[in-house]
Amino acid sequence: MDSSIYSVMSAAKQYSYQHEINTNNVANANTNGFKQDKVSFKALYLNGGNTISTSSFTELNNVSIDLRAGAIAHTGNNADITVNGGGWFELTDAQGNLYYRRSLTVMKNSEGVLVNADGGKIAAVGGGVIEIGNAPFKTDPVGNVITIAGGATQVNGTFKVVDFNPQAAFKLPSGQISVDPEVPPVPAKDFSILQGYQEASNVNTVEAMATMVGTQKNYEMASKTLSTIKAIHKSSNSILE
Repeated sequence: MDSSIYSVMSAAKQYSYQHEINTNNVANANTNGFKQDKVSFKALYLNGGNTISTSSFTELNNVSIDLRAGAIAHTGNNADITVNGGGWFELTDAQGNLYYRRSLTVMKNSEGVLVNADGGKIAAVGGGVIEIGNAPFKTDPVGNVITIAGGATQVNGTFKVVDFNPQAAFKLPSGQISVDPEVPPVPAKDFSILQGYQEASNVNTVEAMATMVGTQKNYEMASKTLSTIKAIHKSSNSILE
């Protein structure tokens, strides 16, 4: 059996994987703060060359995260807080993993500590968390958390906003974005904090749907080609018998 059947099989496998990634992007197109995944492939050449006569296979090259900002929309909910410009809020999940978000829906836990709606504790500049007790709060453009009690105001902490190398970013099993600890984040610059706003997903629905249709067609073509090659091999074997 020649190598063509394996080449087509590898192509079908990668089209299937691309379809899976793209389907997840489309499913999260309306999830605030979602960052879409991108896949790239490469040719794996056998027989020691890269010419037209060399057998080649399709291989997954990389799965990366598109970290471009989504559109910012006004929600009117003071619990919604987002970064405008560069930067990410730092949080810690229940397992102790650091992760990063562009937008938060801020709540108070039973200890009066500020957490995101997913339960992650929001980091403060200087380390630790931000505790406000039962007092109402607001934020200013630099991320100060200001509580109001008895007519007096007090800064209880400042949201930690960082930037990181996009190449060091990856997604935790929860889908949250984290960063390789070998390439730690640095304090962000040129940003402002907006209260009452959320950042939308960065998925372009039209583009993602077009990619989905194209990938499905390519997968079907690869499947048909595979069936044709199998039929030719079967016919060839019957002649030789």
